[in-house]
Amino acid sequence: MKIRKLLLLATTPLLAAILAGCVPMRYTEYSGHDTSSYTGTWPVGPGSMIESDHAVPVYRGWPDKHYQVLGSVVCPDINKYWNDDVVNAAAQEAKKHKADAIIIRQGAEFGVSQIAGTSRNDVSVLASSYQTTALAIRWLTSEEIRQRDLVLDELLKRVCENDSRIAPNRNVAQLVFMYLLGSYDLNSQDLKDKFGETVAKLKPRAEGDLAGDWVFKATISSGTALSGSNERVTLGLATLTTDGNNIAIVSSAGGLELNFNGTLSKGALSGQIGAGSVSGKCDGAATSDKISINFQSLTQDGTVRGNVVLQRLAFSHGNVEIQRVPFNSKNNEKPKPDSVSPGT
Repeated sequence: MKIRKLLLLATTPLLAAILAGCVPMRYTEYSGHDTSSYTGTWPVGPGSMIESDHAVPVYRGWPDKHYQVLGSVVCPDINKYWNDDVVNAAAQEAKKHKADAIIIRQGAEFGVSQIAGTSRNDVSVLASSYQTTALAIRWLTSEEIRQRDLVLDELLKRVCENDSRIAPNRNVAQLVFMYLLGSYDLNSQDLKDKFGETVAKLKPRAEGDLAGDWVFKATISSGTALSGSNERVTLGLATLTTDGNNIAIVSSAGGLELNFNGTLSKGALSGQIGAGSVSGKCDGAATSDKISINFQSLTQDGTVRGNVVLQRLAFSHGNVEIQRVPFNSKNNEKPKPDSVSPGT
């Protein structure tokens, strides 16, 4: 009799939840320096389908404005189909943790495997290729983005003041800035010191000499017709050496092991590239301060396509003022409509 009573007490909450249509969900907090899309680790897309009839908006693709990843929401039953009740439960769970929206990711898509880096290192998230995960996010405010832009402008200004021979290049500075934000806090002195140290290495040794250090951005996508596309963006540093027309590039820091061996003829590159565990033939183009390499490779898991862009500073050929790029709030705040005077 006592056992029956205990079983009844134990199962009553679960039965009540089932009858009420509630779905138990598990939230895992995400930790790390690269928690926002501003650093490039988390993608921003051109647009997405949005379901707004839940506790928070539900995105079926990457949002078109910057956000910070707070954590992930999963269903304990990793093979459970995410119907409206499950999605609604995920939205409610995310809202409890102050999320502004959730992004639904399926199986091997980017964002599911990324959660392996959570504070709990919850390997169950990767247990099934059909696992669905909801990323809990909050929107970055216009002020937060403006603050990052102001810090970057100040850092670039200092670099150019220290060496007047170097032309200001905000694209290079931004790549270094985003790369370092993966390891350092925005307002830390360590970030400022490391930025100056890193950018100083990206100066050309001599006019027309490609040898030296470069900052790179690698965009690699993989997938099949069944699994969909999984795109990953990685920032890092690389060293380039030359021997006549022969060029070798090897990564020196960052989250991707990168290497290239090939030749350069009249600005055209061709050769063999290795990016992580993927390798293949590639081609590209090179100028004194920018190199672009494209490749495609077939693997057991599908087709892998990649683009690696390397950049560095260039010598200044005249007095060039540092231009402040105007802040555009359209991605994170809807601009107010202009007032229209009567009769216009």
